[in-house]
Amino acid sequence: MSNGNKIKAIRFYNFYGIKLKNTYAHQYYTSITGQFYENYIPDDIFHSVILPKFNNSVQWPALLDKNLYDRLFENFSQPKYIIKNINGYFYSNNQLISLNQAISILNNQKEELIIKPSIRSGGGKMINFFKVKKSTTNYKNLKINDLFELYKKDFIIQEILDQCKILKELNPTSLNTLRVLSFFRNNDVVILSTVLRMGGKDSRIDNYGKGGSICGVEDTGYLKSNSYKENGEITNTSPSGLKLDGILIPNFPKVTNMVKALHSKIPYFKIVSWDIALDINDAPVFIEYNTYAQGIDIHQITNGPLFGKFQDEILRSIFLN
Repeated sequence: MSNGNKIKAIRFYNFYGIKLKNTYAHQYYTSITGQFYENYIPDDIFHSVILPKFNNSVQWPALLDKNLYDRLFENFSQPKYIIKNINGYFYSNNQLISLNQAISILNNQKEELIIKPSIRSGGGKMINFFKVKKSTTNYKNLKINDLFELYKKDFIIQEILDQCKILKELNPTSLNTLRVLSFFRNNDVVILSTVLRMGGKDSRIDNYGKGGSICGVEDTGYLKSNSYKENGEITNTSPSGLKLDGILIPNFPKVTNMVKALHSKIPYFKIVSWDIALDINDAPVFIEYNTYAQGIDIHQITNGPLFGKFQDEILRSIFLN
């Protein structure tokens, strides 16, 4: 990045009273995309200044528990859960059950299931898939009880979502999701950025940091022409080899409307990252949301500066007021 562009970035932040300590973020995004913007948002400013200003940290631990999603967002489509473990206690149909009852319920499941931590999860950590036969899972051949012991407490077991045709074609082994960044603005929720996350070849998860790829989504729902991988690889195709340009996300207006309605349920947080899937009928399905560890790289790599047309309003509200 040229010295002239470094000066532009420093001057941009000077206007808001921020002394930019370095231009590493600008250099990073420019080196990947070939596009320089003075208003890229550095990760340290976002997480240390912006998020604490907008998101209530006291509410983070409780409201981010995946085991509460069906209560918190009860009128929204979500993957069906089979078993919950909350602080060591088992639940089914939101009723307290015993360990033996939980084992029995899993023994009666014929389809493949997914298990993941319900608290302090992220980045695809400890997400595993398994089937059960005679009290034994095909995950490391663990008995059901041993699988429970592996996760100890605070986990959820769900049915696997059968995703829509076009997203499955992009990479058939993973659930490919839309990461939607929304902002609670006055009495309205606006969409700042949407990115499609696709798993790597043969991967079961779509995380960018685990070999997945990302592609920006236009406001119209059409995919942009390039996808990016964390290793710097840029292609114009999906992991399965499908050309990205011209692909339309089904029911995209329903996706954004769902996100706006979801966000209105948690006014404690003004900036939220949502993971939304599409089911076999192209209907949006809520997967999870993030308020603390919100990865902003995927947005700025694919869609440019994080806050778009709301940038001045957001930065003024934090640094000039």
